[in-house]
Amino acid sequence: MKALFNKYSKYLPMAILVAFCVGILAVTIRISYSRYDNFESGKFDLGNMAQMVWNTGHGKFMYLTDYFGTNLPRWGMSHVDPFLVVFVPIMYFIESPLVLVFSQLALVIFTSLILFKLAELELENRVAALAISLAYLFYPAIGFILAWTDFHGVTAVMPFFLGAFYLFEKMHKEDNFSRSRKIWFWVLLVLSMSGKEEIPLFVILFGVFILLFRKGKEVQKRLAAWMIGIGLVWFIVAFFVLIPSAAHYRVEGYERFVQSIGIEPEETKNVARENYF
Repeated sequence: MKALFNKYSKYLPMAILVAFCVGILAVTIRISYSRYDNFESGKFDLGNMAQMVWNTGHGKFMYLTDYFGTNLPRWGMSHVDPFLVVFVPIMYFIESPLVLVFSQLALVIFTSLILFKLAELELENRVAALAISLAYLFYPAIGFILAWTDFHGVTAVMPFFLGAFYLFEKMHKEDNFSRSRKIWFWVLLVLSMSGKEEIPLFVILFGVFILLFRKGKEVQKRLAAWMIGIGLVWFIVAFFVLIPSAAHYRVEGYERFVQSIGIEPEETKNVARENYF
């Protein structure tokens, strides 16, 4: 019996973590379904997200209806988060906003498994890795995300960014920057950046981290340079091209709305100012 325990004891920390993940997932699914069933989820933000996914699947890429009844691209009202496109095939067949809600719950909760592997890689101690992963699961901000925020692209991409970091550290420690590994690394980074317009800044900082603290290998320097360059271009395009290019939809829609109810647009001119996002 002791020999059997010794043989499988190395798997115990991960088994404990998976059990916690399953339990927390079950509880938060119940909480989220109850909130949805009691009409506590509204247009902001789950309604917007579900509408964008549905519209994308029916030929209007990332379109939604704003506060004043105008149909416009997502970035014309607020953010650049094309990660939602990932859910189009699923919601094409299962037309329920709960697809987004439950998916976010699973992605956030099982991010702890990636954190476990990363901690194990760095610390070479499974018990410490388990403690760090459980600390993540019981961190109050994570609890708030799981119980109250329904769905946001910036939240749902957490495992992809952390996964990219884990994969890089593994490549670095094993000195193995194979083509397939680098492809997967970039897939994870692109998925991460698609979560919201400011995430490319984190990718830039990731590249800076590599340059400063993972020195010595030319392949790493090139990888970091590409990360900084692509992150910067993505950020500039999102903030200074996409969002401004669609701002007129929001302004024009607002002006039509106030005119339809007999208010002069000049009387509420602040609403028509540049998109504060």
